[in-house]
Amino acid sequence: MSLKNLLRAGWFRAGLLAWALAALSACNVLPKSEEITLYRLPAQQTAIKPKSTTAALEPLFIQTPFAAGPIAGSRVLVVPPNSNEISAYPAVRWQDNAPILLRHRLADDFRDTREFKAVVVDSKASYNAQYELSGELNAFQVEHPKGDPVVHLLFDAMVADRANGKTLASERFEIVEPVVGKAVPQVIEAFGRASDQLSQEVTKWALAHLKAVQR
Repeated sequence: MSLKNLLRAGWFRAGLLAWALAALSACNVLPKSEEITLYRLPAQQTAIKPKSTTAALEPLFIQTPFAAGPIAGSRVLVVPPNSNEISAYPAVRWQDNAPILLRHRLADDFRDTREFKAVVVDSKASYNAQYELSGELNAFQVEHPKGDPVVHLLFDAMVADRANGKTLASERFEIVEPVVGKAVPQVIEAFGRASDQLSQEVTKWALAHLKAVQR
């Protein structure tokens, strides 16, 4: 090999070594990936109710509530004291988006009543549902209205007859549940209590209107 080729080979090997060292150095300074903890929405343990002996209500379809902005996501949201900014707890997520969590909680409570022939949440299976529960989720977050943390839920609900598109009733439901403590698990437990209360209130309200219609 000529001197010229030797020099070229030497420069090539030196350049390759420098590139490898630079790449290794870059890897060492890259931030570590954040470990995320996923949380379910806690639920109270309720006794199974006996099956109703009255005439069953026609099938009910529960639409996923509409939500906008960060409320539509899976972050555990918090509004800091004396602030209008919406932040989120770091390294934690809900196992699903907040509107879906609420939809499943509502479906569980409506099914527990044993008053409906069926309760469905999948739009593909909703073709035979006569009634529909829909709504808008406008708050699903921790706030500090008086300094101490509380869970704030705000849900505008509507029940409709799908056969004729008629709205049967609409109502706003608001829950403010204190957080017992400040740690994330205590925050999650407060979300569970607030969601239980909201779902039970919506279920009772909707049942009253649907029973009146189907008489």
